[in-house]
Amino acid sequence: MISAYLLVNIVVGAVVSNYDQVMEDTASFSDPDSVDPIVQLTQKVDLLT
Repeated sequence: MISAYLLVNIVVGAVVSNYDQVMEDTASFSDPDSVDPIVQLTQKVDLLT
């Protein structure tokens, strides 16, 4: 039971961390003059595939 609780906390922590990173990356899209974050995000997606 304790190990299940710890595993759930680790999974939730990973999801929240990734969500926070995505929100930081997409926050720069509101500025139309910023092209660099879009290029960086495209490169990250290309590396995943």
